[in-house]
Amino acid sequence: MMKARLLLITIVFVLFGCSGNDSDSIEQTIFNPTDFKISLKSSSFFDAEIEWTESTIKDNSNLTYDVFLNGEMKEEGLDDFSYRFENLKEATSYTAKVIVNSKYDTRKESVFDFTTLSTPVPSAVVLNADKVNHEQIVVSWESADADLKYDVFLNDVKEASDIDVKSFTFSGLKALTKYSVKIIAKNTYSKTSVVSLDITTLDVPVPLSLSDFLVSVQDIHSNSAIIKWEDSVASDGQSVEYIVYSPDGSVLMNRSAINEYKIEGLNADTKYKYKVVAMTHDSSVSMDAFVSFTTLSYEKPSDFVISVSDITETSAKIFWSASVLSDGGDITYNLKLDGEKKEFSGRELVINNLEPNTQHVIEVEAVSSNNITNVQTKSFTTLSQLSLSDFTFTAEQITQTSVVLKWTDCIASDGQPVEYTVYHPSGSNANSMTVGQECRINILRADTEYTYKVVAQSYDFSVKKAVYVTFRTLAYEKPSDFVISVNNITESSANISWSESVLSDGGEVTYRLLVDGIGRAISDREFFIEDLEANTEHTVEIEARSNNNILNVQTTKFITLPPKVYNLNAYSSEVKERSFVLNWDFEDRPGKLYYDIYFEGKWVKRDLSASSYSFDGLISNTSYSVKVVATDGLERKYEKIIEIKTASYEDVIDFDVEIENQDTYNVQTINIFDFVDNNTARYDDILDMTTVFYLNDVEYASDVFGEATFKNLKVNTEYNYKVKLFYADGTFAVEKTGSFTTSGNTAPVWNGELSVQYTGFSFVKFNKLTASDAESSLKYTYYVNGTALTGFRYVGTTRGDGHIDIIDDYILLSHLTADKDFEFYITAEDEAGEIIKSNTVSFKTAIDATLTFDAQLELVDGVYRLSWDNMGVSSSIDELRFELLVNKEVKHDAHIDVNTELMTDGDKNYITKGLNQMIEAYAGSDVNFIIKIKWIAGETIGYSVSRPVSVK
Repeated sequence: MMKARLLLITIVFVLFGCSGNDSDSIEQTIFNPTDFKISLKSSSFFDAEIEWTESTIKDNSNLTYDVFLNGEMKEEGLDDFSYRFENLKEATSYTAKVIVNSKYDTRKESVFDFTTLSTPVPSAVVLNADKVNHEQIVVSWESADADLKYDVFLNDVKEASDIDVKSFTFSGLKALTKYSVKIIAKNTYSKTSVVSLDITTLDVPVPLSLSDFLVSVQDIHSNSAIIKWEDSVASDGQSVEYIVYSPDGSVLMNRSAINEYKIEGLNADTKYKYKVVAMTHDSSVSMDAFVSFTTLSYEKPSDFVISVSDITETSAKIFWSASVLSDGGDITYNLKLDGEKKEFSGRELVINNLEPNTQHVIEVEAVSSNNITNVQTKSFTTLSQLSLSDFTFTAEQITQTSVVLKWTDCIASDGQPVEYTVYHPSGSNANSMTVGQECRINILRADTEYTYKVVAQSYDFSVKKAVYVTFRTLAYEKPSDFVISVNNITESSANISWSESVLSDGGEVTYRLLVDGIGRAISDREFFIEDLEANTEHTVEIEARSNNNILNVQTTKFITLPPKVYNLNAYSSEVKERSFVLNWDFEDRPGKLYYDIYFEGKWVKRDLSASSYSFDGLISNTSYSVKVVATDGLERKYEKIIEIKTASYEDVIDFDVEIENQDTYNVQTINIFDFVDNNTARYDDILDMTTVFYLNDVEYASDVFGEATFKNLKVNTEYNYKVKLFYADGTFAVEKTGSFTTSGNTAPVWNGELSVQYTGFSFVKFNKLTASDAESSLKYTYYVNGTALTGFRYVGTTRGDGHIDIIDDYILLSHLTADKDFEFYITAEDEAGEIIKSNTVSFKTAIDATLTFDAQLELVDGVYRLSWDNMGVSSSIDELRFELLVNKEVKHDAHIDVNTELMTDGDKNYITKGLNQMIEAYAGSDVNFIIKIKWIAGETIGYSVSRPVSVK
């Protein structure tokens, strides 16, 4: 890059410096870059980043930087202020050098030494022996570091490499042998940490054994027994535990120190074999012992006696004595009669419903709790059966609702009395109606068949005999025949009447009318019906009913007249471009009607009374199918379909497109207001018409009817426009085309001149300057010493070329370098790229202020002064104070009037206010003065405080 700059200078010299007239040569001023310092921004094991302060040059021309490491160039022509060196060696010293170059081929350099960091060594590893026996060693270790790998050695022989677990087992070792275990921990930087441990294996252990032991059985019963065993002794003295196994191998007692176990739930008279296992506490040695035994048999219940008493033809009482066991155990019983099991309680049972003169066998089974049984049996015969003689049962005195039932005597074979019960057909008894040997029934229906039953029963209820009688009650009189007449028949109505039906006894007769099976409400023997189907056969049915519900039914048929033909007319009216009216009427309007309106086959509305319907929102010059359907009270329908065509729009009266004059080149408005003026009277719906505008064949959106404003146009450019006009129904009306050419751009104009309002040590205030442009918004750019300011380049107390803040009525340029010459101007750029520059303002910032500064106490002509080097300007001081501290305690905090009490002597500021009196008042004490300056808003530093000035 340096060679490129030299070549450029040479070319410029050849082109411009060498003319035929030496007297016209131009003298060139050379500037040098300022010094700068390098510092270490960050450093690690294998890289480092340096940074340096910015070097400046008087004409603010561009400077670049070349970076070297140990004499080797790493980067050339940098315009940044930092650089990162990579792929370095750890713990190594390096020399960095940065050279700043100017366009005048002048340069400054700065050198800086630094050393990379050393990679860490793994922290100490703690090694432990977790388990040691005669043939095995188990070790584990701990480390405070993560992500380590480990190598494992035994007697300097590697057993494992790069493992990430923290334990290891050495097997197959020799007894009573010393081994050296070593662990090497490695981190990701290949640094290691080593730990070793010497471990000696144990001697081979002596084999463990158990002594023999005997198992015996005691307290054998039919369902239980107790097994006991002697102690087994371990040769090493450790405790011994016992396990008891059942014959099927399941564990009954698991690892207990007791020496007996009770076995329950056994079967009687059964042989069993059990196993007891003695086992050392560490489970390493065990010994088995066995025992066998047979359980005792169960006792049989004692004999007992069955007895039978109270024997009749159909019953008997059965009971029996108790069966017992010697141990007093419970006994249950089962009873069977003729092989059939019977339920009972308390060792007795009364049996009923037996067959007369029949032998029966009783069997009783006594059962112990162990299901041991003793069965006893006994036989008995029931007595012979009682009989009743035959008798007769008759029905007499039969009427429509009553009858008298009579029967003869029934005799019992043993002479005991006989009782009688009469039963209705429903099964209920009629004893309440019985007197002696007859029964009167008064609740019957006429002309109905009945069957009654009388039951004769012996006094002891043991024998019954039933006899039946069937009869029919007398019938009621049927109403007389009558004649039905149908008159005044129309298409939907008729008059129905009939003659009277009578009874011989003058009883009341009622009537019911049905037409086509549907009942009709009537008040006399005449009815007018008016909801019939035309030209249809109808059936009339009349029921004459007596008060005893005896019916006489007569029927007749008739046919209604054919339906009358009605003419439904439909026609259009008020036909316009987007609407028309459908009208309808009947030549001979039938009764109550309602109408359904259809449009293009789709239902629109139902109306009960109207004779017209309006359609709108249609398209001009278009045929539509409309239909009206009339429905009467009998749901008869009449319909009419017609075609109606909308009117066509009249042609548009010609008009002009107006191109409105604009003050700017990039906006143009056109309108067709002339169309509205010429055609308003022609179209009623002109306000519903629409326009579409195009610019260079691209549709352009417009929110206003008849007007479009084209924006973002180019200067001196011809544009083609097109306007399409559509009728209110959306159909095309007319199209207009044309063109226009935009004007040239007008440059922005400044509204005044830029001037300085105030200068501090870190900022300056200018009047707020703006420019005007009729065509577009403007973009402002601010320049300091010829360089454009973009964004906020400085924050905090940092300084440089400053950054811009636009306040309500002024421009603030802050974060400037103190005591430095500056030039400032503004440019304004419009949307067409036209740029204007404001006047240039030169200024110099005041002497810098610092957060802390030194002050001196001087005695001049007998007057004490507190003085310090000039900082900033007095007008930048918002408040000036000084404190008097006596023995480190504040005694005075005085305010200084900057305008009257702050003095200047050459390059010094000083104050004298009250100093002599204070020093005299505290003579002999430890006295200190501190000066405090508060700077106005806008300065980079808020406060400056002097270091204490001590007075002895």
